[in-house]
Amino acid sequence: MSQADSWLDLGAWVRIARSNRAASLVALGLVLGMLALVGPWFSIDVFTSGAHDPVVDFTTTSYVTRDNEGPYFVIPYDSAACRCATMAGTFNLVLASVAIALLLGAGTAVAFLRGWVKHDMRVALASLSGILLLVAPILLAVSLPGAMAADDRNLAPGSDDDNWQRIFIGQNTSITTQTLSWGPSWAWVLSLLGGGVILAGVAVSRKEARPRAPTSYSPQAAMAPAAAPSVPPAGPDPSSGGAFPAPTMGGDQPSRDGN
Repeated sequence: MSQADSWLDLGAWVRIARSNRAASLVALGLVLGMLALVGPWFSIDVFTSGAHDPVVDFTTTSYVTRDNEGPYFVIPYDSAACRCATMAGTFNLVLASVAIALLLGAGTAVAFLRGWVKHDMRVALASLSGILLLVAPILLAVSLPGAMAADDRNLAPGSDDDNWQRIFIGQNTSITTQTLSWGPSWAWVLSLLGGGVILAGVAVSRKEARPRAPTSYSPQAAMAPAAAPSVPPAGPDPSSGGAFPAPTMGGDQPSRDGN
């Protein structure tokens, strides 16, 4: 792979993605991670008498309430209106995990493009990036119900139900006119997918590197035309009395007259 003059060279990235399956998978995982960083990670949906009531979406920095008329009400976790210190800490850990994963992945991609680090180091950094993208949603699933309980937050409008303070995914139909469902939203899923795709790219990279010869890779040598196959020199012509004359049978024979 040739080095680019600048890591901003889009053409170089496209050539890498088309020629290297491992790099393509890692790049796809990073894109999924970037989308996850800006989307909702957890949602609480409310249905009253079969009609969709407000929905509460939780991002890494705030929660957003949507009603049937369409306006959004954005409340940061550290605002006076929320006072969700424990929830803020939980989502800050998620945010930090995803951000570090993206920085590591981007740094690995740049190092790969410029040839600054060896293959083993690139594999280690990409693996860490994928692991962090997997850890972030798992951390949220484990910590968020307890964080909501610690902050004593009831964030579903018109409901006194607090089951999401005990379990990450669930549904409540005990109220006659109201149905609640809660669980991970699309950004949570994208983070899991992004981490898995990056680790898949790492596995492909290790598999492709295993059978290679220990000699260093040279782009110039790879681009040089193949040498013509050597033809062994033709052997001597027995009829020409060359280096290997035909032997006589039985050595020197005396003549019939005794001479």
